Amino acid sequence: MPRKALYCFSFEATYDFLVNAVLDFKNGGCKNEWVYKTKTFKEYGVKANLLCKLTVNYFSLELIVEKDAKEVYKNEILRTLPDPILYKRYFKDLKIDKGKIIVTKDMNQNPPLFELPLSEI
Repeated sequence: MPRKALYCFSFEATYDFLVNAVLDFKNGGCKNEWVYKTKTFKEYGVKANLLCKLTVNYFSLELIVEKDAKEVYKNEILRTLPDPILYKRYFKDLKIDKGKIIVTKDMNQNPPLFELPLSEI
C-alpha cells in the first residue's frame, strides 16, 4: 500500500499582523470582484450579468443588463455580511420567464431573489 506524505505548515500571525494586512488590503484600493454568471438571451436581445463584490465589510451582488451592447440597467440586488460560503444560497441562476429577467435562488427556494420586467429596460 503506497504511503501518502502529509505536509504541515505552521505560521504564527500576531493580531497586529492580521489587522494590518486587512487594513492594507482595504486602504490599498484592492478589489475582490468577479462575474458569477453571464447569460445572453438572443430572442430578447439582452445580456445579463451577475457581478459579485466581496469587501472586508460586505458581500454585494449586482445585476447588470445590456441591450444592443449598451448598459441599460445596473443595480445592487443583494448585500450581506462578508462570508464566502454563506451568500451562495441566496442566488443561483439567470432566466427569462413571463417577460421578466429572474435571478433564481437554489432549486428548492421560492420566490426568486429578484425580478426585472423586460418592459422596464
